[in-house]
Parts: sequence; C-alpha cells; structure tokens
Amino acid sequence: MKMFSKKINKYIVYKHPMCYYKYEKYVRCNLIKIFKKEKIYMISQDIRKIAPEMDPLRRGMGWSSEDLSKPQIIVESTFGDSHPGSAHLDEFVKESIEGISEKGGKGSRYFATDICDGQAQGHDGINYSLASRDIIASLIEIHANATPFDGGVFISSCDKGVPA
Repeated sequence: MKMFSKKINKYIVYKHPMCYYKYEKYVRCNLIKIFKKEKIYMISQDIRKIAPEMDPLRRGMGWSSEDLSKPQIIVESTFGDSHPGSAHLDEFVKESIEGISEKGGKGSRYFATDICDGQAQGHDGINYSLASRDIIASLIEIHANATPFDGGVFISSCDKGVPA
C-alpha cells in the first residue's frame, strides 16, 4: 500500500497509524511543494468562480480570505468515541491539519465514525456491522465530492473504516 496516491489533485491516501511518521514527513515536506512545482489543477478555484456562495460559508467557519485561495484538502477520519480503535484518531487529524497548514494548504476536518464488532456482538447490533462499511464508504464519497477539494488525507484504523 502506498502512503499517498500519485493523483494528488484527487486523493492523498493515508490509512494506518503505524505509518504515521512516514506520513508526517511526507505531508510536511512534499504536499504543497507538489501543488506549487507541478502546478496541479485546483478544482476548488474553478468551483469558487461558478459557486461564489461557498466563500462566505467558509468565512463563517473561520477561514480567512487568504485561505480561500490555498489548496483545499479534506481530512476525513473515522475518529469517534465509539471504541479504542478510533478514539485516538483525532490526534492524527490535528497533525494532518497542521502539516497541511504549514505547507500552505487549508485542511477541512470531516468524520465518518465506525462501529465496533466487540460492542455489537451478542445482540441485534451485530446486524449493522457489515452494512456500516458501505455506509462509511458512501459518506466519505459524499464528503469528498459534494464539496470541491484539491486533495485528501484519509485516516482510519479498524476493519469497518479501512475498506472505505
């Protein structure tokens, strides 16, 4: 598994906490250098021209005018207090946002929390386990495509979120 897809303008893939240090180094050293040197197409800037209502919405979330012109990166995670496998992922999200910001991009946090088989077993909750994988994959697809992003960092840890 590669840490990042070469199709930077569509997705940057990060899936496993054990690879964190390689990931951190890559984001902090190369992410925005790739955007600037290779002059990668930024869909976010094209969409701003045809949907100017997005700018005030993002300003309402604390974005500066300068942030609107930066490469816009989705940081999607299965973080949640649902089980030990996902409770720590917010730390990776924070580091991702910092790394993106340090290199001249603007990150946006999105979450698609997964469930735990261990807590779902022994009652009807287990019937939702496998179905949750499809729902997580669909939610991530919705998040990544409903709002234009120039790249993405995807963080998950357990078997419900990793396939997504």
